[in-house]
Amino acid sequence: MKDNLKSLNSFLRIASYSSFIIFIFSASMLFGILFYLAIIPLRYLSIIVIVVILLGIVFGVLIFRKTSKQATKNIILIIETIFAAAFIALFITLNTSLNLLSALQAGGYQIEEYSIITMKDAPYNSLKDLQNQTIAIYNDHSDSYQKALDNFKKEADIIIDEYSDAIGAAGALLDGRANAILLKNAMREIVSELLPNFNEDSIRIIHTFQIRTTISKTPSTNIDMTEKPFNILISGIDTLGEISTVSRSDVNMIVTINPKTYEILLTSIPRDYYVQLHGITELRDKLTHSGLYGIDMTRQTLEDLFSVNIDYYIRLNFDSTEKMIDAIGGIDLTPDTTFNMHTTSKTMCHFYANQTIHVDGACGLAYARTRKAYSDGDFHRIQNQQDVLIAIIDQLSANRSITAYTDFLAAAEGSIETNIPTSQIYKLINLQLDKFPHWTIDRVRVTGTSSMAYTYSITTEPLYIMEPDMDSVNAATDRINAVLNAN
Repeated sequence: MKDNLKSLNSFLRIASYSSFIIFIFSASMLFGILFYLAIIPLRYLSIIVIVVILLGIVFGVLIFRKTSKQATKNIILIIETIFAAAFIALFITLNTSLNLLSALQAGGYQIEEYSIITMKDAPYNSLKDLQNQTIAIYNDHSDSYQKALDNFKKEADIIIDEYSDAIGAAGALLDGRANAILLKNAMREIVSELLPNFNEDSIRIIHTFQIRTTISKTPSTNIDMTEKPFNILISGIDTLGEISTVSRSDVNMIVTINPKTYEILLTSIPRDYYVQLHGITELRDKLTHSGLYGIDMTRQTLEDLFSVNIDYYIRLNFDSTEKMIDAIGGIDLTPDTTFNMHTTSKTMCHFYANQTIHVDGACGLAYARTRKAYSDGDFHRIQNQQDVLIAIIDQLSANRSITAYTDFLAAAEGSIETNIPTSQIYKLINLQLDKFPHWTIDRVRVTGTSSMAYTYSITTEPLYIMEPDMDSVNAATDRINAVLNAN
């Protein structure tokens, strides 16, 4: 019996020493990543460090002092184990958020998808079946289109019939002049809008090429986002696929942030705005089409239009909006019109005029996409998109928990990319947790006149466009500069 008791005491003594070492090691790991991330305000972090050091001293004295009773050491063992487990759990959470932020950083590539499309009743099921058949192609304004065509040629000897744009090539397929078409996936909806017979009931995709193109990373301005005002482009793409996939830019918003005055200005631009694409001297194009040529094209085109620098960008798809809203527990919206709207999963969301409603991600996304419920269509949808962004900002600003931000980042993984440096994002979180400021959010949208015009992307058919009202553009520029220059 004495031997068993002696063995137990010996085991508990070793466990006490081990738990103390683990306590010190886990605390060191945690404070190391906290100092690296600078996510907790320094004054709070200093207090925490001092408290943990004092605890370590007390624990060390009680454990290593020979006069301490074994019962005391056992209690310290339990307390140290609890602290160490908490430190390790928090370290894992922070390290995960660091990895998540790294994953959000824009890579040096983009993905362009091209499909080989035939008529639905055509006897072609593979590329080899198109041997010696006529394939309609068009001027896509990209090197990747040629790469997709070259890949096609490796599989079959084909006869090329070239057209000036995708509408001409698709028309050749529909009227039998071509057996198949090589079409960029991002153009398919545009073609379907202009050629109603080009739909899933009449056509069939038999093969898809994914062309991964190396691009230079969009440089970000090297500024301290907690000290100097800056502009961010938010570009929402019309796809549910991988965020690096080239697609139209359906949501275009310049967010101007002044961290000194705690002002945020949201400037929205209609997707159909008829703009001069940056570096293109030919026909103007719809702003949404700028996304077909990469995020840099959208950013630089808007810089030209507003004569301002856009320091950073955030590119997101529809997946991300729904996930992020759910990650923060939903948002509050107050619509000015009563309407019902289906979600992407076909459930129904009900909105009532001037009544605040707490919605989940699915209904938040449905609200942001709604336009047919309003007489002013896309203009009102822009307002709804601003409502959703403001609600997300309000919900995040009201939360002082680190885990709320890590959950938000986790939801964004895979459906957002940005060139905002990771260190700057943590500085902004630090600012919010430190000073808990109340942000003043204002909004503006530019206007224009509806019309029809030929575009750089589609040269053979006039498309619906919005001719910019330059007075509204200049007024928006003045508002942006006012926020940037405020002290």
